[in-house]
Amino acid sequence: MPSWQMTMLCQLQRSDFEKSTRAAARYFKHLHKYFDDWYLALAAYNCGQARVNRIIKRQGTRDYWKLTRLPKETRNYVPNVMAAIYVAQNP
Repeated sequence: MPSWQMTMLCQLQRSDFEKSTRAAARYFKHLHKYFDDWYLALAAYNCGQARVNRIIKRQGTRDYWKLTRLPKETRNYVPNVMAAIYVAQNP
């Protein structure tokens, strides 16, 4: 399923908490399958698959930590999510 269709599916299901959560999980799963990297999947979830692809192509690396041209919000988003996961796993 193309990423724009996944995005539309998420938007259409926002009014139902369970459906929107499942749609977001499917989209995130799609991103992880596409990028084969959790950091890149998180970045794409935040700023878009096409944008992350463009940045990877321009910078010539698939290493999330070396992608310096990501938007500031995304550069902050990924470490914040990782911190939240760490705290949730180690209360």
